[in-house]
Amino acid sequence: MKIGKFLIGTSLGLSVATANAVEVLFTEIPLDNLNHYDTSTSIGDSGLVSLIDSEGNLFKWSSDEGLTSLPVSKKEKGVSLAKISNDGRYILRARSSGTADYFTPSGVINPNVEDFKSNDMSEDGLVIGGYVPHGQYSRLPAIQKEQNIFVFSDGQLSGYEIIDLNLTGSVMLARSYDASRNGGSALALLYSDGSWEKLTENFNPTGLHTLTSDGDVVFARLKNPEGASCGHITNFKWSHEAGLQEIDCQFSWVVDATADASRVIGRGKVYGEPWESYIWDKQNGTRNIREVLLQHGVDLYAWGDIMVSDISDDGNKIVGVGTNPSGVRHPFVIDIVPVCNGF
Repeated sequence: MKIGKFLIGTSLGLSVATANAVEVLFTEIPLDNLNHYDTSTSIGDSGLVSLIDSEGNLFKWSSDEGLTSLPVSKKEKGVSLAKISNDGRYILRARSSGTADYFTPSGVINPNVEDFKSNDMSEDGLVIGGYVPHGQYSRLPAIQKEQNIFVFSDGQLSGYEIIDLNLTGSVMLARSYDASRNGGSALALLYSDGSWEKLTENFNPTGLHTLTSDGDVVFARLKNPEGASCGHITNFKWSHEAGLQEIDCQFSWVVDATADASRVIGRGKVYGEPWESYIWDKQNGTRNIREVLLQHGVDLYAWGDIMVSDISDDGNKIVGVGTNPSGVRHPFVIDIVPVCNGF
């Protein structure tokens, strides 16, 4: 672990206060058996982390208790998600085509009932989003709450699945692939009262999309945007108030955002070069996380393929995976810790 210190208001831009100081802590998590593209790590405001290895084993990590193995109903390679709630009391291990495990304070539940397939969980841990099969080849978006399944049965949502939820599950981000849109896809916002609205179409189907905790802002990768300065694929911020706003063309994937939408993390890759991770905010634009941390005493230049995967709602914790100086693929946590004024 390496520690660096900096004043709030400098280039990292991870807080709104300007008179306080913080420490930046980089912690390597000793979880082996990760393949090159394993990035299924999640962190909540509590600092608890959920992780999955290449064999589908599920783990929970904290700075106090270290790494703890959790029992799963079936080990599966390629499990796509380990999501932990903000308070660390709920964990979802999900794979849309296979077994899911839902860890709650009252026990472990398998949410794949009535053909419901889970993709994500609300940040409070109480609502699971995904889809149910519809016809032979299609699907409809659906949620599960307290063992009850609610399906958005509007025929116009055929082909959609829920891919992200806000803090309480009252707003959901759904995606639909449609080959007739030249390889693009459409996004829609769904609401717990059963209503929904379609956002702009032609979103890049290979990119990641994320919804903020209040459900009002979407970050997504847009394909063939009219008038975009970055060319045919660009990252955008969408809100009811401002509509679409171009933010960046360096990310290959927008990964996650803080609750107030002020900061976004993502990752990108140039052909033949290692993966890099980035942080974006309105004041500073896009910066390489590796370079920003180096300015504040955390040197990651011996690490390769830095791939961030989650940022806490308050923006003070980032989790990801990288290749350490010994050539081993390990998860890591970047923690922003406030210290005394005048440091």
